[in-house]
Amino acid sequence: MDPPDMNSVSTFPLSPTLQQTSAPAPLHHREDIHSGGTAKAGRDDCLWLRPGLLVMLRDLTTAQELSGEKECGSGLHVGLILEAAGSTWLDGDSHRYPLQPGTLSVMISAGPARGGFSVPAGTRIRMVDFRFEDAYVRPLLDPAATVIPAGSGTVRFPAGTSVEFTYRPLTAELRQMAERLLAAPTQGASARLLLEARAFEVLALALGGLGPDPTAPGEPAGSIVLSGRDRSRLQTAYALLAADLENPPSLRELARQSGLNENKLKQGFRSLFGNSVYATVQELRMKEAARRLAEDDASVTEIALSVGYANPAHFAKIFRRYYGVAPSRYATTGG
Repeated sequence: MDPPDMNSVSTFPLSPTLQQTSAPAPLHHREDIHSGGTAKAGRDDCLWLRPGLLVMLRDLTTAQELSGEKECGSGLHVGLILEAAGSTWLDGDSHRYPLQPGTLSVMISAGPARGGFSVPAGTRIRMVDFRFEDAYVRPLLDPAATVIPAGSGTVRFPAGTSVEFTYRPLTAELRQMAERLLAAPTQGASARLLLEARAFEVLALALGGLGPDPTAPGEPAGSIVLSGRDRSRLQTAYALLAADLENPPSLRELARQSGLNENKLKQGFRSLFGNSVYATVQELRMKEAARRLAEDDASVTEIALSVGYANPAHFAKIFRRYYGVAPSRYATTGG
């Protein structure tokens, strides 16, 4: 599954059938799409690297709205989302989690997990998803360690769903890894061997980045229980931030406008979006800046000012931390 408003859950459904390169593959996976005619155009590779290890490489555009159901077995799922839109959900939870660009998602399911998805027409999808069967990956992990820690965007579902997941912004290293994977060949033994090696590199980088979020010291880091009303108000707060990146509301004003107290607002952002309020604003600013750099003719200084940075040098430093390149280079290459 995948993230709320800026982050979410990891599975992204598009392939009605999977190419089995190692048969039979014990990792259970099924996706049913409700659409007629040509639903998408572009690359959509779903490959069994070996029994228990599935990789999905997707670089495509949807020709029409897609919706449907998905189901996967027990295991560990790691998703790197470069571009996406739409939403996904899990049976047993009424909340829809928007699919967001620039997101890392990690999901653990102790049993079969079922859900659904909806993707608008004309959506560009660029993502990589690795799925490791429980028996395949468990010997590689520290049995005493907690794979998904409390806080840091973690969502734990009610008893009986046997699923938990977390979401974070993609680091520059994981973003570059996803770009390389989408450009890599898949035919031949050496290509498959390299993909498998990359799978474990992605796994190590992803799990290594799930420690406590150090931003905004002093804010509670533990998980909290959010009601449907809390989630709706947090989504409202997120939308208010996104609507005015140049001059976003203060924490006090944001709490007042969204109908939450400041403590619930801060804790709720960490639980639902995986970041502090401040870090969420920064992430939104970087995403908007990246979009404008790729699509507009405006200068780096103009774009920095439009997303709330009076100092272009400070903007460039933060942008490089997110995307691994300077804004001017990003604009030249089109992202």
